[in-house]
Amino acid sequence: MHRFNRSIIALVALVGTTAALSASAQQPDPDSPRYKGVLALQEFFADKSEDAVQTFFDEKIAASYGEEAGAEAVLEILRGLHDEFAGLEPRGARPVGALSATITFDTDMGSRAITFEMSGDDTSRFASITTSGGS
Repeated sequence: MHRFNRSIIALVALVGTTAALSASAQQPDPDSPRYKGVLALQEFFADKSEDAVQTFFDEKIAASYGEEAGAEAVLEILRGLHDEFAGLEPRGARPVGALSATITFDTDMGSRAITFEMSGDDTSRFASITTSGGS
């Protein structure tokens, strides 16, 4: 009986430790570029001002992205994102790479995802933003 009790105690300790480690591993690093990118997009979608798109472009888009894709093309992407995702809360986010992540939303068009990469030169600015999913 004594041996059984020790086994139960060990099992409870193992489960508790595993749960604690799992919970801490799932917490995002608030200093990571990915986390800051998720927050920046959430703030962008919450901004209802008329100049939200231009402000986001000026403050959060890397110069290289604007040059590579063309400023007007990036602005059009941002307008589309703002129109579609404004007011929505993300269902979840997951890291893709060291500077990139995917955020998933439930929209009228079904499950939609935004994948972004932060710039290596200035990790507070976006180097790319794309969408996928939906009907």
